Formats: sequence, C-alpha cells, structure tokens
Amino acid sequence: MLKRKGHFLRRGFSHTSHPAHSGLAGCQQSFYTPVTVAGLDLRRGSWNMDLKPLVDYNKMDQQKYLLCEECYGKQTDASKEHVGIDSHLLHSGYVPSEMEVSRTLKLLEETREFDGHNNLQISLGLRLEKSENEKVLLNTHVARLRSIVSVLHRVPAELWEIIFEIIACSSGNESSLTIRTGWRHRIAIPSLILSHVCSRWRTVATGCPELWSSIDIELYRFGSGVEKLVRTFLDNSATYPLDLQIRVEPACGTKYTRDTWELITSHLSRSERLLLIFQDRAVDSLSAFRGQDITLNNLLSFHSKVLLQDDVQLDVNNPLWMALSQAPKLVKVRVHRLRPRISLPYPQLTTLTLDFIYTNDVGELLRVLGISKNLLSLTLKNIEVTAEWRPLATVACRVELPFLHFLSINLEVDFLMHYLLNVNDPVLELLFASLVMPSLSILKLPCRSSRPDQMYWPSSLLSMLRHSSTSLRDISLFFEPFYSGQAHHSWESLSVLLNIVPHLTDFHLHDKGPRDFDRSATLANGSFLSELSLPEFTYTPHNSPVLPELRTLSIHGILLSFEVVNQVLRLAASRSPSRLTTVDDVRPLKNLYAASYRSQCSTKFTVNPQMLEAIENLKYEGVNVVFEERE
Repeated sequence: MLKRKGHFLRRGFSHTSHPAHSGLAGCQQSFYTPVTVAGLDLRRGSWNMDLKPLVDYNKMDQQKYLLCEECYGKQTDASKEHVGIDSHLLHSGYVPSEMEVSRTLKLLEETREFDGHNNLQISLGLRLEKSENEKVLLNTHVARLRSIVSVLHRVPAELWEIIFEIIACSSGNESSLTIRTGWRHRIAIPSLILSHVCSRWRTVATGCPELWSSIDIELYRFGSGVEKLVRTFLDNSATYPLDLQIRVEPACGTKYTRDTWELITSHLSRSERLLLIFQDRAVDSLSAFRGQDITLNNLLSFHSKVLLQDDVQLDVNNPLWMALSQAPKLVKVRVHRLRPRISLPYPQLTTLTLDFIYTNDVGELLRVLGISKNLLSLTLKNIEVTAEWRPLATVACRVELPFLHFLSINLEVDFLMHYLLNVNDPVLELLFASLVMPSLSILKLPCRSSRPDQMYWPSSLLSMLRHSSTSLRDISLFFEPFYSGQAHHSWESLSVLLNIVPHLTDFHLHDKGPRDFDRSATLANGSFLSELSLPEFTYTPHNSPVLPELRTLSIHGILLSFEVVNQVLRLAASRSPSRLTTVDDVRPLKNLYAASYRSQCSTKFTVNPQMLEAIENLKYEGVNVVFEERE
C-alpha cells in the first residue's frame, strides 16, 4: 500500500531522485561511511546478516537530507538519477528482495559498462589524435609529390625521350629488345616497361621510334609471344633505322622461329647496323635467304660470323651477299674470315675487322687490302701460326693504304690462342714488307720471340715504320710475360725501333699471354726493365732520350719494387718541366703509369713517405705519376 506517490512501503526502494536517498544521514564534509543496503555492503560486495531491521518508515519521509549541503551540492546530474537508498535500511538486518538485488547488480554492471565506454572513448581519442597527426604529415608528403609531378608535367617530350634512352641503356642492355632462349633464357624490354607506367609516358615512348629500333634476338625455340613482341617493336620503330643483332640456328627452329625470321628479314632494308651469327657449322645457314628480295640501302655497319666447316662451300650468289655488295652506304665490316669470291664493297669501306686469318688466306687479304683504298682502320684479331713444314705460297707485294689511321695485329689472345704470334713469323713479315701506310697514327703489335733468350726487330717491321714515321703518334707493344729463370739479356734494344719514330707522343708496353698458367709471370723483371726500357727514356745532359716528344708512357705488368719505383720516379723527374726549362728538343712528360699484378709478389708493395712526397712534387709540376697493383 502506497504511503506517498513514488514510494513503496516497507520493502520498496524510492524511484525518485530525492537527494536524501543517495547517502547516509548525518554525513560530515570529510567523513565517508560504507554504503549498506539492507545488509548488502556495496563496497565489499557481501551481506551483513548481523544488522537488525530497526526502521521507522514514518521518519523516512520526514528526513530531507542524508548528506550535508556541500556534499549534496557536488553531486552531478548522473549521480542524482541513480536509485535512492533508504537510510533506515542501512546497518539493519533487512533482507532485500530478489528484485532489489537484481536492480543493484544491474546498477553495478551499468557502472562497469560506463567505465568501459569511458576508457574506450579515451583510447579512441588518442587514436584520433594520432590519425590527425599522420594526416598532417601525409598531406605534406602528398603536397611535395604533387609539386614534383607538377614539374614533371612541365618537362618537354624531347627531354623525356633522352631520359628514356638513358634508362634503357643503363638497364644493362644495349638493345631495346633482348631475347635469349635455351639455357640463357632472358627477355629484356625496357622500352615496353616505360610505356606502361602512365598514359603520358606511353604517349612519349610510343612517339619516340628510336626507343624501339634496336633488336637483339636469338632465334632458337620459342612460342608465338616472341613473334608478337618483335612485331610490336618493329611497328613502334616506324621508319627509324634499325639496329639488328640476330643469332640463328635454323636446324633447331620451330614454326614461330621461322615466322619471326621472315618478319625480321622483311625489314632489313631499314637496317643501319646488322649483326648475323649463324651457329650451325654443318650447313650453309645463309641458305635461309634464298628466294628473298633483299635490299640494304641504309646499311652502314655489317658484322657476320658464319661458322662453316672447311669442306662446306659458301653460296656466293646468295641474296644476302649480293645485297651487301650493292649496299651504297656500307662503310664498316667485320667478318669471321675472308672467303674467296665473296664480293663486298671494299673500295668504299673505312673500317675492316677480320676475326681470323689462315695462312692460305694471306693472298686474299693482300688482294682485298689492295682495293680498299679508303680504309681508316684495320684490325686483324687472330693470325694462324705458320707451320715450318708449310711455307707461305704468297710473296710480298706493295699495298698502299693512303688514309689508314689505325692498325692492330694479332692481339686477340683467348683460350684457343694461348700465345701471341712471333714478331718474326712469316705472315707478319709478309705484311710488314707489303703494307705502306703514310698516314698511320696508331699501331698495336705483338712482340713475342720464339726464343726467350734472343729477340731482334725484323727489318721488314723497321722498314714499315720508316714509311709511317712522320705520322705515327701512338704505339702499343704487347709482350708475352717473362717467367722466372728465363733469360732475355740478348734482346735487341727498344731504341732500335723507337728511334725510327721520333714524333711518338704515346708509348705503351703491355703484357699479353697465358697468365692463368703462371701468375708469377711478369713483363719487366730485373734486366729487361733496367736494360731495355726505363733508362732509355731518362733524360740526362749527356744523353738525349728516345722519343723526345713523348707525353704519355705506360708499362703494364711490371714487378713493383723499391728499385723499380725509384727508377720510374727518376725518369719522371728527369723529364719534368723544371728540369727541361733550358732544353728545347725534349718535351716534358705529362703521364707516367706503372701497373703490376698483385699475384706477382707475396706481399703488397707500399710506397714510402719519401716516394709519396716525390709523386706530389711531380704532380705539382704537371707530371702525373701513378703506381697501381691489379688483382
């Protein structure tokens, strides 16, 4: 039965928010009493069964405040909404009903939930603050990138083309498209990758035909995808001149290989540079060109490597050879071997490189050189050693090359050619006796003797140098490394050769040979260095040095020691500007380079402080002296 609206009698809780129901009667400002509801200690979470239910329900309504005014005034609105507790039920033996217990537990659960939400709100606030900070940093980064993009958008297409060409070359590929098959399988397409970055780059890349104009392909076994790649590059190159490198093995070809071969050969007329390597030694691989109409009107450079057995006859009427003989712009040719009756436009060539010269090819070589009047550069990489039991059938004849500027003979030493050709080999002597080169400026020659204890300069070589003495400026001599115990005291002096070419400005001594067999070999050990090289270049008031106009001297493969280094420094000092101020017929040195292989000695050579000071003084005068140890 209700005593007042909003109150239950005896066992009910008030549903009002009266402040007297939220605390303890007689509260002091600094005193706090544990709250107990009908024997339930709300702080301890346990029941107090010893309390007696001494309750005066009439006084409950008359009591207005259970807290002092100051504590009551500090209550929040949230605390005022909590369920009030009748003060007469505290510290009594009152047993609450199940509903009262459930409501109290619900209140506790809601309090915990409130605390959880509050903690979550604090955590989310921290995360929000962190996100705001990251947003500021990201906006700054985006603004910087946008400024870069803005600059990139202002870069003209012509500059992008140059950048793309640099990128394509720096990727390690000399060609726009590189295709390797078999065990070396690799496909490199830098131009195609650049065109897929963005629409602007695609427009720039596809609008630059030079980026697509070089193709290096190995026709072996591949599928239709390779043919599509080749077609894409040929189409994007438009009418730009092509640089083609093709390696062919027709016997291992597939349908796609043949289709790709026909596709490429149909564009040969656009080629400026053409490299063809046929690796089938059993048949004439050039038969693949039969029946084709080939024109090479734009061809500037041709390199062919056709590996044929000696008993295989080359089809000189092949459309490729016929097109080459009529190529109006062809000036640079490199072939594996001279073949009789092969017609190339020799009179118009300026550069000729032959990979191998057999002894029975020497006559054909002299014939070809005789009609190659416009040659500027001639390189003979390998020359077959003349057998003692098979003398040369060719005799010397005068072959004048009026414009030849560069000559290199027999310097291609590899695992097949372990040794340099002897300087007095019959083939070399025949070439020396035949060639007349009044404009020769750079000469590279092998200097190997069949006897390590004796070597002389062939008279034919000295005669050839006399014809070129006024124009020769740079000579490189390649010696075979000397080994321990070999004597070379009877070698003819370098001055015999060098006095013929007094206008030489650059002179280089190299070691060249099978160093892998004996890493202790050295070009200039002991007497060779002291007797044949350095003293002859040293200037003294009583002795005029060889090569008075020399500006650069380099010696590769010497054995560095204190004696050798001191000799080099004395040579450099004798030809320094300060020593030659009163000398008119000797020019100062500019560069002196000496290199050794580290494996030649057990310990690394170290230049002492006195030597370093001498090197610095020479550098101050304008003479650059360098000592180097190579691996």
